[in-house]
Amino acid sequence: MARTWFPESWRELPAAQQPEWDDPGALDLALKELRNQPPLVFAGEARALKAALGAASQGEAFVLQAGECAESFDNLSADSIRDQLKIPVKFVGLGETPQDIETFDPQRFVDALFGA
Repeated sequence: MARTWFPESWRELPAAQQPEWDDPGALDLALKELRNQPPLVFAGEARALKAALGAASQGEAFVLQAGECAESFDNLSADSIRDQLKIPVKFVGLGETPQDIETFDPQRFVDALFGA
């Protein structure tokens, strides 16, 4: 049976790799700060990703994954998130925004990666 998701439902799941939180109050403050930050993903983006992953699972597309491993909360804003999304797109020469990926030429992608 599927569980119903709600924002605090993660607390009910086993956390095999969680640290021991010495100060539950500090954890609660950190979670409160995170709740006040802009969303990292919007509903329409999640639906588009689900459709794109479905296409990739059928061999009709491929997955390009990239990310920042050391992001800081100091400068977190909707603008900084949008700007971070532009980096992998520009890096491989696909365009200026994540939406440009939908219309790219695979040969141009390979050329950008391998310097052809």
